[in-house]
Amino acid sequence: MNDVSPFKVDGWTVFKTLMTSSAGWPVWTALSIGVILIGVGCVVDVRLMVVGLMICMAFVPCIAVFLYFSHTLSPEMVGNMIPHTVERTDSGFILRIWRREDMDEDTDEDEKKQRWVEATVIPLSRSNIVECKTSYEYELFFFKDSDMRILYVPRFNEYENIKEY
Repeated sequence: MNDVSPFKVDGWTVFKTLMTSSAGWPVWTALSIGVILIGVGCVVDVRLMVVGLMICMAFVPCIAVFLYFSHTLSPEMVGNMIPHTVERTDSGFILRIWRREDMDEDTDEDEKKQRWVEATVIPLSRSNIVECKTSYEYELFFFKDSDMRILYVPRFNEYENIKEY
């Protein structure tokens, strides 16, 4: 299968999904507290404003980074973040994870870029889908009792709208 062109979901897309879902509440709570402290500090005491700025500039980004990496490195999500292809079937989806073929040192670079080897196949049943969302680039399928928690399926031609690996 040398004509395979796997893709991976952009990290910014996953981050936006995370922040707009219920999993992003720690970031929004800390940001709200920081903004409230900044507002109160402007009126009451400058020290409150400094604490609010510290929360907004240091604490909120730390929480966001922690949530992002714990979310993207979880086994139920990592399939979207590494090179893969998605096939629609009557019963659901087939997620195929690809890796580059191991080549000898004397193989030229153009040939190395073109060869992919299938590493894993993950079947996903349509009956396990609990929610569907649509964004401009992707359809998001949320699964229960499955190997994947969220599956990003490109809405348009995958070679135009997603970042290739």
